[in-house]
Amino acid sequence: RQRPRRRHHPLPLSAGGPKGAGEVAGVGRHFLVLRQAQHEEDLEYRAFPFILILSLSKDEDEPETRHVLLPIALGGQLIRVQCFIAIMLSCLGLALGIGAENRAAAKGRAGTFLITTSTNSLGSGWVLNPDGLAVTAAHVVGGANSFQATFGDDDVREGVVVAMDRATDLALLRIDPVPVLHPLPLAPTASIGTRVIAVGAPGGRRGTVTKGRILSIIARPTDQISLGLIQHSAPLAQGSSGGPLLNGQGEVVGVNIGILTQDDRHGASPSPIGYAVPIDQVRQAILRMQASERRSPTPLPWAQREKSAQG
Repeated sequence: RQRPRRRHHPLPLSAGGPKGAGEVAGVGRHFLVLRQAQHEEDLEYRAFPFILILSLSKDEDEPETRHVLLPIALGGQLIRVQCFIAIMLSCLGLALGIGAENRAAAKGRAGTFLITTSTNSLGSGWVLNPDGLAVTAAHVVGGANSFQATFGDDDVREGVVVAMDRATDLALLRIDPVPVLHPLPLAPTASIGTRVIAVGAPGGRRGTVTKGRILSIIARPTDQISLGLIQHSAPLAQGSSGGPLLNGQGEVVGVNIGILTQDDRHGASPSPIGYAVPIDQVRQAILRMQASERRSPTPLPWAQREKSAQG
């Protein structure tokens, strides 16, 4: 007896612009990604009985778009095992990625502090090494010689400004290294498209973390900076300046120094862009400032007190 031929349901491919319900939004190796139908039961049980709803994704243009996963039929057979493996690997990769970002954010919080000067200037700084060397933006400390560093766990320490590099708007700091500090490692380089984490104290809120991507690394200077800068989409605010811009491994790829607010491509609402000094320029500026510190060392109050106590 001849087996009845199975009916196939052609799927419309979505063109440019908004995608409609049931249109193909993308093709994976073992599955199709579809837009959710307006009537879920029609799509799930009648047309495609083996559809699996995977997750509620968040696209930039459509924040509440639901996607579904449809196993592709080969020779009339659904490749269930391959799809299951693909799903599990995707979920595992997502979980690992989220876990790595959370660890990077925690590392950033531990190594970042709020700066308060005698003129009530607020900003952020981050620990460079366990001996108390730290970095911030030069405009944060301004003409101040000393400041107060407050970490997220309410650990408050004295700090002094030891050198500045006006070309990059960076400043080298020293803070009391006791008890133990948590320095942040430097990344080899920064590249466009990298997911980044900005850590700082906007509005004095210590340990604030925002996320985004590197949009560009411009070579042209700005009015204040004579070198190129990173443009990124991680939200910043007043008080974020001087804080680190981290990659997914918790390495510093740049130092945040400001934001530019401009209308988005539709002219609807302001879309702020963060600016950061790239890590290669940060590294060179640190070397210049360390050389300056060696030429004219800055007295450290905590070291002098310790020496007096021993004497």
